[in-house]
Amino acid sequence: ARLKGHEDGVYCVEFSPDGRLLASADAAGRIRLWQVTPTGAQPIGPESMNGADGHRGRVTSLAFGFDGRFLVSGGWDNQVIVWDVSAPERPRMLASSRLRQNAGERHRSVVYAVAFVAPHLVAAGDWNGEVRLWKWSPQQNANGKVAPLDSKRRLLFADAGLPGAVHGIAYDPTQDRLAANGWVTIDKESNEKRSRVAVWESVTTEPRLVDDPGGGRRSEFPGFGVDFSLDG
Repeated sequence: ARLKGHEDGVYCVEFSPDGRLLASADAAGRIRLWQVTPTGAQPIGPESMNGADGHRGRVTSLAFGFDGRFLVSGGWDNQVIVWDVSAPERPRMLASSRLRQNAGERHRSVVYAVAFVAPHLVAAGDWNGEVRLWKWSPQQNANGKVAPLDSKRRLLFADAGLPGAVHGIAYDPTQDRLAANGWVTIDKESNEKRSRVAVWESVTTEPRLVDDPGGGRRSEFPGFGVDFSLDG
């Protein structure tokens, strides 16, 4: 079925774990929810979840939490936002990285990939060659206010001091592993770039880079996606 509801290019779509909801986001920053049925899908909730305090510009990544109650989004405004979609007809913003007071604790470039790694912990990769782990507490939303995301950890995908970009992120809950892919610069003088896949283990406790299965392979094009099988 073709779903009509976006007036700009759609950058990402994501199903909830139970398949009952579909989230979509476009170049104008609109995020929409759809109720999935055996015959198609119908829009549910507002025309866009993204209000005045949401993303400014295109939304490039979406991911549902493990139980489908939460949705995380990343965009060209370098921002990460967590939404409560447990009542899809009335979605609301829970936490935002923009509210971090220290600019050094926020992404400095486009957030192109996001994933949940725990019920209240998300990973986000950007075009600055970083993967950040963000956490929040539901207790912070008791008064209805949007809470600042807490930048728990920063994982370097690109080599220190050299440009790089993360294009894809995937989490393996069976072994607490996180994978990221994209491109890295390996020589600053020649500006030579290579595709890379990196894997960290013990992500929710003490993240440790354990593998570079891509081997810094020479490639004309960077990887644009990565995923684990269901059994890891």
